[in-house]
Amino acid sequence: MKRAAQNRPKAKLDIAAVREKLGALAAAGQTDALLDVVLSLILQLQHDNERLGERVQSLLRQIYGRKTEKVSAEQLSLLFEALDGTAPKSAEDIAKQANEVEVPQPLEKPRRLREHHGRSALPENLPRQTVTIPVPDAQRGVQNVVPSARASGL
Repeated sequence: MKRAAQNRPKAKLDIAAVREKLGALAAAGQTDALLDVVLSLILQLQHDNERLGERVQSLLRQIYGRKTEKVSAEQLSLLFEALDGTAPKSAEDIAKQANEVEVPQPLEKPRRLREHHGRSALPENLPRQTVTIPVPDAQRGVQNVVPSARASGL
């Protein structure tokens, strides 16, 4: 029940009551008290504004911020025990274990695969045949060629 009372928003500021109080202080000539009340209201509103701004920032971070999967220490220890039976005590132990293990390096740099354009080459063992089909002069597209130019290959 205490928690519900703490989370409940404060009662709205009664503008009419504040106006009456400020008017009474001004009529009585108590300018110092009037200024104190106005300044305390401004400070309270600034504090509420900052608190709400922080809450908005926190909610925006929660909605749009970076999301990472959190792993508890118990889950990590279970994982290490499943892998090799010993769970390191801290991050330093993990780093030490990582430095002790030799990682095999590749012997040569792997070839970069190039993009392939078009059809693959046919295998060399396939039989190849050259077929020449003669086209009669009447069906060729060249009609007005001088016979000497045709003989020369132009």
